[in-house]
Amino acid sequence: MSKKSTSQSETVTIKTDATPFIVKYKTASIIIIAVLLVIISSLTWIRQVYYSPERVFNAMLENNLSTNGVTRTRIQEQQAGKKEDIEQVSFVPEAAVRTLQTIDQKTPDGNNKVVTQSIGTLTNDYSEFISIDVSQKDAKGKKLNYASVEKQWGKTDPKEQPAQIFRSTVLSPIPFANLDQGARTKIIDLMKQSKAYDVQYSRVKTVKVDGTEALAFPVKINSEKYVTVLKQLATFIGVNNTDDLKPEDFKDQPPIEVTIAVGKLSRQILEVTYAGGQKETYSAYGMVEPIKIPQSTISLNELRQKAESIQ
Repeated sequence: MSKKSTSQSETVTIKTDATPFIVKYKTASIIIIAVLLVIISSLTWIRQVYYSPERVFNAMLENNLSTNGVTRTRIQEQQAGKKEDIEQVSFVPEAAVRTLQTIDQKTPDGNNKVVTQSIGTLTNDYSEFISIDVSQKDAKGKKLNYASVEKQWGKTDPKEQPAQIFRSTVLSPIPFANLDQGARTKIIDLMKQSKAYDVQYSRVKTVKVDGTEALAFPVKINSEKYVTVLKQLATFIGVNNTDDLKPEDFKDQPPIEVTIAVGKLSRQILEVTYAGGQKETYSAYGMVEPIKIPQSTISLNELRQKAESIQ
């Protein structure tokens, strides 16, 4: 007797839950939606409020007036050569400025290169010739040798000439200081009330400065009103020799037109371009590097006379 084998096929049915995730996991969904809303709101706030031109510009003013130090670099390209100034401004432990100046000049007889260093405090100015290499020759046809005056510091006499280096560096169209909150508020309020800075907010553009995203602010500086601000700032930082700064003397002066590039995140000035084409770059904010005052000096007038007598 033979047995028949039979095969049976079975159909497997997978049941799916058609209930939406948002309904089935209501609590989790609410949390996720809330987080997304917070992220979207934060991004909107950053874009519309934190990055708003007026907020960025005002924060920049605050930072300028509350820094330990900053470095400003100016490079002027001219047909006959180039001039570079690197200014280190430091407010700790004592207020001082150090400037390294390099002048490269082309002449029919050859190239001239003079490198000088200056230090300015509230009371004194110091200068030295780091190196002098000129094409000018003496009566024997040899290049003038300035080794006798190089690397020697000259110092001004406050009785003959008030200190100028620190004053002219700090009290510039872009001022810097290390003020307490009360003094900062007074200076910024005075700037706003007097409209010393006329900021063209409608013309602000987003730019990149050395890869950093920034806002470029066209600004017209009212010289007469700005001098009033500088005189007040001078009293806060201890600069006393400002009698020659008289606002009325600048009454008929046209405004100084500049474009100030401010980092969106840092709220620090990155670059300033003047209407005439001169450009300044800013770096090393807040760096604490005390400027050492020269201990061995001669009269600055004497140093200059020694240099002029070489022929």
